[in-house]
Amino acid sequence: MNLYKEIKNSLLIMEKLLNEPMLEEFISCKYCDLYVYHFSLGTFIRNNMLNDNSKLFLLLYKYGIENKDDMSNLLIKLLYIYLQSQKYE
Repeated sequence: MNLYKEIKNSLLIMEKLLNEPMLEEFISCKYCDLYVYHFSLGTFIRNNMLNDNSKLFLLLYKYGIENKDDMSNLLIKLLYIYLQSQKYE
């Protein structure tokens, strides 16, 4: 199992989940304000992408992230950085 590959796949899934207005709102948010997505996007991530047997969950757990809230928080932040980098390419 490859953590980079699993994270990349998860970013693509999350990007497709957000429609254009939601993407614009997400991208225009400040990094320090990403906590507002904990109960929306974060809930989706925890309930649908971080099943106890999913590759992504197992890899993140293996590398020391043991809490699903922490995992979803990391993925939200990575999605933000990923989308910001696309904006400037």
